[in-house]
Amino acid sequence: MIEEGEPAKALWRHREEVNDLLGEYPGLVYSSSDIRDSGSRAATVDVNVFPAGFNNLPVLDRASRLFRAHVEELFDGVERVGLIPENHTRNRYYVDNLYSLRAAIRGAGFRCVVVTPEERLIGSRLSGEDSPGVEYRDLSSFDADLFLLNNDLSDGPLEQLDEGGVPVEPAQDMGWWNRSKGEFFPILEGECERLAREVGIESWRLFPETQRVEDVDFQGDLDRLADSVDGVLDVCRDRQEGGEEATVFIKDDRGTYGRATLAVTSGDEVRELASSERKRMAVRKGGQRVSCVVVQEGIPTRLRVEGMPAEPVHYVIGKGSAGFFWRCLDGSPTSVLNRPGQVFRHDGGHLGERTVFLHEALAGLGHRAAALQSLG
Repeated sequence: MIEEGEPAKALWRHREEVNDLLGEYPGLVYSSSDIRDSGSRAATVDVNVFPAGFNNLPVLDRASRLFRAHVEELFDGVERVGLIPENHTRNRYYVDNLYSLRAAIRGAGFRCVVVTPEERLIGSRLSGEDSPGVEYRDLSSFDADLFLLNNDLSDGPLEQLDEGGVPVEPAQDMGWWNRSKGEFFPILEGECERLAREVGIESWRLFPETQRVEDVDFQGDLDRLADSVDGVLDVCRDRQEGGEEATVFIKDDRGTYGRATLAVTSGDEVRELASSERKRMAVRKGGQRVSCVVVQEGIPTRLRVEGMPAEPVHYVIGKGSAGFFWRCLDGSPTSVLNRPGQVFRHDGGHLGERTVFLHEALAGLGHRAAALQSLG
């Protein structure tokens, strides 16, 4: 069993107050949170409001119950749900995700059909890696009572969804065409400060130092970005424990799927980036140019599954935890784990009840912060 860290002990001592705070959710249908836990510190380091990966959850019953409760609380008369996917045609694991998400919605008692506005995909039946797959139906031909987006809208909003008056969750404004991590993390920081006051610990034990840097040109001068990296590293070193080298993560302000993410240990490393790394960081999903990033303190993970550094990925639906799985990748405890070669596991980690409670609470804070961001 992994030893319980101080944040886990503090939240467990005040679990009634923590649960009350987390019960104040605004309406957001779902999210997933990446959690880093060093023992003395633990934090949500990224939140996705159009989560894939439902195929990696150990069970779907809890997701079904939570989805039913969320819909009944916010909407009347919903019977048919149109599930709008990404436009992937080759990612069989993503198709597995759609199959599992659709199963969870059907398990909640709703009719659910995968629908798309993309003419080239209508009528396609895509096979999964470990599932029978799904068929893509015409969005305009399905009489939905609710549309559920599982498309992060990196290329912009879908005009068809504004024409029929059918509710859409999450809101299209939360797509990566509009949402900013640099705006999200200050909201999350405020939520972490509130929780830290409630349980009597320092807020930095629940939130990593994070700065936003605008007007970045990865093909040009990177001095301002390098200076920000050095500033965050100074904070890291003041908090450093256990002998790990201080590391920061540079992330695209509107990035997804772990793209345009880089781990560095000095500002000079940024100034001396190889041309291949500059090109990789300069473009996000959809081929759009990256010009704004967040620089975030790297919290090392003490958790391992099958000998690999690992981080739990927690899912929240409506007002509760839908479970978690492990993201694992060979490397150091400060490595970026969300990149090619990652594997997912249901079991491992040997976590105690208090640590799981801590991680669920952090995911709940991430969910709440994303909901608050959606409200503007």
